[in-house]
Amino acid sequence: METVFVLLMMTVGLSHGIEIHCDARQNGTQCYGAVNGTVSLRLVEKIETGLHYQLIKCVKSTEGYIINEKVFVFRRVFRPMDKYQSRSSFDDSSGTFDMRDVTRSDEAQYVLKIFDWLGNRLQTQYLHLFVQAAVSPPKMSSECLSQGQMSVSCSCQGDSVQYNWILNGEPLMDKHLFSGHLDTQNITLTQALSGVLACGVNNRVSSYITVEHITPCPGFKRIECTLSNGTHIPQRWVSENDSLCATTATTPVTAIASVSSQHVVGFIVGLVVGILLTILLLLLCRYTTSKAPCCARPVQSQATNQGSVTAHRTNQSGSPDDVYSALQHGDTSVYGVIQNPDYENDTAV
Repeated sequence: METVFVLLMMTVGLSHGIEIHCDARQNGTQCYGAVNGTVSLRLVEKIETGLHYQLIKCVKSTEGYIINEKVFVFRRVFRPMDKYQSRSSFDDSSGTFDMRDVTRSDEAQYVLKIFDWLGNRLQTQYLHLFVQAAVSPPKMSSECLSQGQMSVSCSCQGDSVQYNWILNGEPLMDKHLFSGHLDTQNITLTQALSGVLACGVNNRVSSYITVEHITPCPGFKRIECTLSNGTHIPQRWVSENDSLCATTATTPVTAIASVSSQHVVGFIVGLVVGILLTILLLLLCRYTTSKAPCCARPVQSQATNQGSVTAHRTNQSGSPDDVYSALQHGDTSVYGVIQNPDYENDTAV
């Protein structure tokens, strides 16, 4: 597994040689320096001829009192105190004070006092110097977990270390995490991630990035299936030797195909039922149609009777005895005889 370290600030060794510039011309400025490094403090725009400059360190004693400790005095020439003699310098053209080989004891509040040639104080300016240990090049390690996730750790030395993660040139997102937080040194990645994973560490005085090429954990596969008893197995990563979905669908695509087959079977069953219902309706309609002539028989009988009446009307010479004989033998109907005007005429005679 190849790991590459990328340094984002100029360093020599770990923190030796780290030089940090701070513009402290504004009252109340906060500046940062690295342990064993150099801090460059710009105190004024430029040195004015005839003025007297003092830089004083305010130290709190164990009893809680503030002790004023002179750092340097400048009046025509730069005069550092003995404690800073070998590790400080002053550039009067830019008003910049450099302090080398910074230690944690240098962290304190400083006061710049400016006097005129008569000793009258013209200006008082405060700044606070914080000292941090620079971060070391981070070391990354990774481990595959039981279900194919990857546990990744990024460790380094330094004060107030902040972590950030980058995958394939883009910030790592929550969707890539199985557990952990993006601003911590230990995270767990989801399955099947691959590419270039970078761990960045930084604080106020230095930054590093470690790059590692990652690949999916071997020996795992993704499954999703529906068992023969209807139990659905949701998508998950298991060992390649896992036989949970061995006799059924093992991928989301196959599972979807199974659902589609059920839909097709339902469609065929519905189609067959529809055809059977149509045939039954046709048979019922045919049966109803065949019964219609029986219902129409009284009409036909009436037509027949009317025909008989007509026959009797055509018989101009028929006598009452003949009519009575026809009625007796069923050759004509009473209704036809009553409606026959010839019969009325005959009987009237």
